[in-house]
Amino acid sequence: MSDYEEEDYFDPEPMSDFEHAMICLYLLWEGDETSDLTIIRLLDLLEKMGLALFDIGSSDVEMETAFYRGTRMAARTWLKRVRNAGNDLKRYELRRYCFYQEVENGAIDLSELGTSEEEIESLRPKSKEQEQVAP
Repeated sequence: MSDYEEEDYFDPEPMSDFEHAMICLYLLWEGDETSDLTIIRLLDLLEKMGLALFDIGSSDVEMETAFYRGTRMAARTWLKRVRNAGNDLKRYELRRYCFYQEVENGAIDLSELGTSEEEIESLRPKSKEQEQVAP
């Protein structure tokens, strides 16, 4: 047995709601691909504490900016995954779907991401039927 108690090692000191809220805010300032979930968590914590964004030095405009920055980060990640889907049609379809969800959520123009619908469709793996028909 080691010198520490296992439960002490795996059970860190609980964080206060205020500390948790400030970590959420920090993540949003730094850029967070899951900004929508982080914003929801932050707002829930503030409501629980009876505070507003203003009370922690933030604003609705900052939350909106963080949300759109996060969707762009997530869209870029999904674009890389679409580009790296290989010949797996199911993988491509799932990644393509997630990519377009982020594009829609963030009202992103594909040119902002350096891509186009034509590129995305050109990455679609050929199905077995398409391969057999090809000359």
